[in-house]
Amino acid sequence: MKKLLLLIPLIVLSSCASKLVDFALKKNGVLDTKAVLQPLEYDDKKIVFLNMIHLGTKEYYEDVKSKIDSLENEGFFVMYEGLYLRKSERIIKENDTVNYLKFRKVMGIDPLVEYSKMKPFSDYIVKYDLLDQPDYPELGITSKNSKAVDLPMSVLISELEKEKGIVQLSQCDYNSKLGSGAYTCGKVNKDLQKYMLESIVLDKRNKNIVEQIKQSSSKKIVVVYGKNHYSGIQKMLQQ
Repeated sequence: MKKLLLLIPLIVLSSCASKLVDFALKKNGVLDTKAVLQPLEYDDKKIVFLNMIHLGTKEYYEDVKSKIDSLENEGFFVMYEGLYLRKSERIIKENDTVNYLKFRKVMGIDPLVEYSKMKPFSDYIVKYDLLDQPDYPELGITSKNSKAVDLPMSVLISELEKEKGIVQLSQCDYNSKLGSGAYTCGKVNKDLQKYMLESIVLDKRNKNIVEQIKQSSSKKIVVVYGKNHYSGIQKMLQQ
C-alpha cells in the first residue's frame, strides 16, 4: 500500500529519459536528507505529522530517528503506517492470500515486493545509495510507545468490492506467486486502479487515522505516515 503513491507515476516515467526519473525521485522526496514535520490540530491535542518516505537515503532515516527520539522525549505517542513494527512480522495467512492477489490485480503492483527490487527504482539504488525504509524499531519506535493505525488488506478489498463488485481472479493470478515480481496476468483496469488509489488507499485509510487520533487518550501524537496522506488527514480533522 504505502509504495503506490510514488510507484505509479515513476513506472510511467521509466520509459522516458533518465533525467525525468531523476526529477521524479527528487520531487517525491526520495533523495531528501531531512524529514519534514507538519502540524495538525484537533481540540486540545498537539499533533505533528512526520512525512515518511518508503525508499530513501541513509541520512533521511537517521534524521527520522533523531526527530522521533526528540518527540518521544517530549512525551509524544507514535501512530504509524502499516500493521507491523517489523517487515518480517508481515506473514500472510492462507485465508488472506486472495485479498493480496486481488490487490495486485487491481493495482498491477505486488505489495510484497520491496521498492529496491522493483523497476524503475532498482536501477537507481546504487546511483543514489538508496535503501528501503528500515523496520520501525530501527527508527526508535517500539511497541511501548506506539500504535499501528492502518487497515488490513481484507478491509481494503471489502470496501472496494462493496462499491465496484467482486474482483475476479484468473488462473494466472493464482499461479503467480506473491512477492515474485511485476504483475503479468493481463491489463490493469485504469479506472478501477484510480478508484482504489484515491477512494480506498488514501481516503478510507485517512478516515481510519483521523478516528484513531480522535479516540486516543494521548494529548501529544506524532503520526508517521506517507506524506501524501497529510492534506487529507488535515482536512478531515478541521471538519
